[in-house]
Amino acid sequence: MITLQPAKPVIKAPSVHLPLGISFFTFHGLSYIIDLYRKEVQVEWNPVTLGLYFSFFPQLIAGPIVRYHDVAQQLIENREFNRKEFAQGVVKFTLGLSKKMLIANTVGAVADTIFTLPLEKLDVSHAWVGLLTYTLQIYFDFSGYSDMAIGLAHMFGIRFLENFNYPYVSRSIREFWRRWHISLSNWFRDYLYISLGGNRVSERRVYLNLLTVFLLCGLWHGASWNFFMWGLFHGKFDLFYNDNFGFRVRLVAANTRLHIRLFGILGVRRVVMGKRGWLFINEDEQTDPRGFSGWQGYNPYSLNQLMDIQKHLEGENNWFTQQNVTFLILPAPDKQSIYSEYLPWQYGTIVGPSRQAQIFEYMKSHSKLQLIDVRQALLTAKKQYGLYTYFKTDSHWNNVGAFCAYEAIMKRLLVVYPQFVPHRFEDFVADRNLKREGDLAKMANLDVSHILEHQLVPKKNASFYSGGPKKDKILFFGDSFSHAFFKDYFWKHFNDVKFSSGGRTAKAPLEKHTFLQYRPDVVIFESVERYWTNV
Repeated sequence: MITLQPAKPVIKAPSVHLPLGISFFTFHGLSYIIDLYRKEVQVEWNPVTLGLYFSFFPQLIAGPIVRYHDVAQQLIENREFNRKEFAQGVVKFTLGLSKKMLIANTVGAVADTIFTLPLEKLDVSHAWVGLLTYTLQIYFDFSGYSDMAIGLAHMFGIRFLENFNYPYVSRSIREFWRRWHISLSNWFRDYLYISLGGNRVSERRVYLNLLTVFLLCGLWHGASWNFFMWGLFHGKFDLFYNDNFGFRVRLVAANTRLHIRLFGILGVRRVVMGKRGWLFINEDEQTDPRGFSGWQGYNPYSLNQLMDIQKHLEGENNWFTQQNVTFLILPAPDKQSIYSEYLPWQYGTIVGPSRQAQIFEYMKSHSKLQLIDVRQALLTAKKQYGLYTYFKTDSHWNNVGAFCAYEAIMKRLLVVYPQFVPHRFEDFVADRNLKREGDLAKMANLDVSHILEHQLVPKKNASFYSGGPKKDKILFFGDSFSHAFFKDYFWKHFNDVKFSSGGRTAKAPLEKHTFLQYRPDVVIFESVERYWTNV
């Protein structure tokens, strides 16, 4: 009888030992190269400084992912090293070590015990305990490592950004990823999601972009099918569930009605219900319990913050000036800055100038930057014309408010283009019967069909003479305040009007690669007040 023996492999596959922290090395390298390609940072010719960025040891094992432009100035010249900074680093490190040793390891032992139970001995109560303890373990383990890395860096005078922001209080998976492993989420968003088109494409393409990002995010965590399915769920099924769960809309609407009836407030913390049907966005609801502290004066800029903003904006201005480009800055006011009379009573206390007011006052006396202040124009327009300059149920200005901003911009551009003939308010007719479901109404799932909004409609006989042949191009870096409302006004003056979402905040670098591809003659950086407040 012949006994078959298993064949010995002819070729033995050697085990490959990957370098420690290879994923973080890779992400750091890609961040540096992409930022260079986008001309958002300058080449670092000093190999010691660049090597320090790549090999700075605190975050190589478990993050956070540190992008070059976040630490470049600290590595080169602005590193603060003193006893106070060192002590703060020790406290942060100790907090992270306590999370890991006292909490994560303790609940992890319980989870490991339950997960090793035979299936026949695993009842419902044990399964839930295992699930909850493992949930706590992975958070306190991972955030503990991040806190230790941040603390160690602080001891050396290097400040890393926070990597966790109470993720388990999230109300959706989308919000969860804004709070969990923030450095990874931001990396994929800025270098992959936005590069694929972000949400500025068709709905089907948005879904595809999200699916691609989360599939790759899953594979980054581990090259196995379980992580692949994990990425698939987060990228696709969560969107489908949120948008198609049968009773979701009814439940949200019922919750909203209940909160309004019992407490006089909305059940959505990002939306504040004002007087007479006005809705306001609370962009800081996750970090600011007051809601509008930057506007009320509770949380003013420090002098160092103002100087940092000035330094960044003047750097951008100098770069565009070298390109022979007219560079203007438009901080768009939030709705409460113009319609504070419709805020709830608890937000009526003003203890000092708003952060936006600080910006204008500081720049007026310390810089020659061309900042355009449209606050007074908006306040005047709502009284003079008797029209709303902002939507009641939306976070944006309407095209009346956009027209006020257009007039302010044109006053600056007439210095460069004296031949321009600006549009006149008399060329439009007011429509006070617009029915529009604003973004805030959608967020709160409110029925606003009875609320009438205002808009401007061109008169039929209006000529809109531009003032000469259209040759030049204009590029807006900004948010939806400019993207959604400016094109109708500026296309008569310029051969092409383009919009880019790169650099929405006061300290975010503008996308130089967009400029170099488009080569405009005028660049306007527009950013709404709440994005400046979060600096």
